[in-house]
Parts: sequence; C-alpha cells; structure tokens
Amino acid sequence: MRTEPPHGDELARLLASMREQVLEQTEDEPAPRVRESRLRNGVLGALAAIALLLGVGAGAAFAFGLWPDGPEPEPAAISTPTAAPSAAPSPTTTIEQEEYTAVPAPDPVPAVIEISSERVAVIADDGSEFAAYSYFEEPAPLIALLTEQLGEPVVTEVRPQWEGYSSTRYEWNGFVLSDGIYPPDPPHGPGFYVHATAAAVGDLVVRTPPGVGTAAGVSVGDSTADIVAEESWSENPNPETGQAWRSTRIGIGEPLPPLSPATSEFEANFGVWVTADAESGLVVELIAPSANYGV
Repeated sequence: MRTEPPHGDELARLLASMREQVLEQTEDEPAPRVRESRLRNGVLGALAAIALLLGVGAGAAFAFGLWPDGPEPEPAAISTPTAAPSAAPSPTTTIEQEEYTAVPAPDPVPAVIEISSERVAVIADDGSEFAAYSYFEEPAPLIALLTEQLGEPVVTEVRPQWEGYSSTRYEWNGFVLSDGIYPPDPPHGPGFYVHATAAAVGDLVVRTPPGVGTAAGVSVGDSTADIVAEESWSENPNPETGQAWRSTRIGIGEPLPPLSPATSEFEANFGVWVTADAESGLVVELIAPSANYGV
C-alpha cells in the first residue's frame, strides 16, 4: 500500500482529473450564471492552492487550467423605462350661473318747477323734461299735474271791478297759479301767471332755468349780489312800513311784435320779475311772465 503523497507529473494529472470532475458537476446544476461562475472559481481556487502546497508551480497550475478565471462582470442592469406619472387633473371650478331678471329703471318723477319768461317746465329727477306748459295755453293740464304732485290747492275766485271777467287763483303753500282775466291771446296776452314765494313747494324745487340770473338759476332766498340782471334794479320803499324792496327782471325773452302801429318803436318782451328785500338783499318772490308793458 502506497503512503507517499503524489508529486510531479502524477500530482498534476490528479489535479487535472479533479478539475474535470468539478467542471462537469457545475455544468450539470441549473444554477444562475453568476452563481456558477463564482462556484467554479472557488473550486479552482482551492485546487490551485492545493497544487501550490504540494509543490506545483503557479505556471503549471495555470497551464492545467487550475487557476481561477477573473471575476465575470455583473450582467448590465436592464433599464426599464418608467412612465412618467400623469399629472393629477386640476380641480374644475364650477360656477353656477344665477338667473338675473333685468330690473327696469324707475320712471322719472317731477323734481323741479322751472319758471321762465316763456313757459313753466317740470323737470324730472333724472334731469329730463317731464312736462312743459306755455303761458299761452289753457292752464288746466298744469293745474292737474300740480294737484297730483302737491295735493289739492286752495282755490279763490277773483273778480275785477268790471263785469264779465274773472280770475281763479290756485294756491299751494308758497306757489300760486292765476289764470288770466282774459282768455289766452298770443303773443301778448298770457293765459295764466305763476307767483313763487318759497324756494320749494312740497318736494318740488322752484327756480328759474340754469343760466337765468345765475348759473344755477334763481330761487326765493337767493342773494341779489349773485344775480346778473339784464335790467337795473329799482328801489320801491313802502312809506307805511318803512320797508324797502328792490325789483328787476331777468331771463328776458325775444322781442314781441309791436303792440300797435303807434308803438312800433317800442320793443315789447316778457321776463321773470324778481323782488328782493332791500335790507337783507334776499329774493322774496318770482313772478312770470312779466311784461315790460305791465304784469
């Protein structure tokens, strides 16, 4: 029985035989490639170490295929494209549309009684002309409108000294309408007159049109210092009371036809009569139409 270990060529053949057996066993196992390579290199490394211990040089071990292969590269990782996460849908704001019913603008209502040399106009709260009445018309429509706006007037019959004629006076607090003693007779004979002694009657302001007397018009209570008059002021003292009045006409209208052939050189016209307290200088009444040949 042999007790000496193999050496030389005999050892080399023994190691080569062992290598073949190792390779056959690793090929029979269905191990992953990486595991197979590592296992084979580990066994070959062990055989190479044994060969070196038993005196087989590194060159002989490499020649017999006992030297382990270098580490095989890891398989490249396969990049799988990842779908970008889809943006979350933005929240949708739903605006509920409400049904709107068009509200009609309120109808204009009377706000101003405007006194000029030619007519009485009623101005609405939106600045529009609500109604207008010439002095040469019958006053019934104007009386009806004022009654609707201001209530029932105080009615007084005025009879002159001569037979067959009369005048009716319709008075609201601070505003008077007097129909003419004679029927309307244009262009010289008005059918009615108005007389204001207050700046407002009820809810209606009473004034001359803007631009007549002042830029804003003239009302009772205004200062005569602000009034631009076409005619000079006249002084009218009252000998019984000692109170003095100042008077003039403003807003003078277009010249009228001659009253008669004898007065063809006289320029007749209408205006708005203004009376003021001489001491205070404040307007106390407006009268229209005021003719330069008598009111």
